[in-house]
Amino acid sequence: MRTSKITTALALAALVVAVLGTTPLGHAAGSVLPRSSVGTPQLKKSAVTAAKLKANSVTGAKVADGSITAADLKAGTLPGGFSDLELVEVASANDSTSPKTVWADCPPDKHVISVGGWTGGGLPIALANMTKISESTGVASAYETTATASNWVLATTVVCARLG
Repeated sequence: MRTSKITTALALAALVVAVLGTTPLGHAAGSVLPRSSVGTPQLKKSAVTAAKLKANSVTGAKVADGSITAADLKAGTLPGGFSDLELVEVASANDSTSPKTVWADCPPDKHVISVGGWTGGGLPIALANMTKISESTGVASAYETTATASNWVLATTVVCARLG
């Protein structure tokens, strides 16, 4: 008998709320807190955790540039960076041979970070390739776009560094 009275009372309360609109407490919250008004200043530290976020609700587009540091990421996510930069340059013979290819190697324990090349002589020469071909070697190649008997040189420069 008691259970039926509780059920009836709950049903009656629900009917009153539905007929009369929102409760005073709900109405007060609506007037005090405008839509989308709760943000970072209102949240307690550590109140929003990964477990409380909907899957895929935070995307790269929603993260402010510069707001994430290496400390925010799981260990091993970012490479350790590099140090001890060194330029190594190797030049070809100064002759009229075409095409030319020159390799430059980094010292032991250093890796190629970048490869560049240049030609000298002011002739119709085209750089055809500047590539890292292994962790420690870079190569550049060039050729005469118009045959010439004039001498020219090709140089390859690699930027080498220790990683980590």
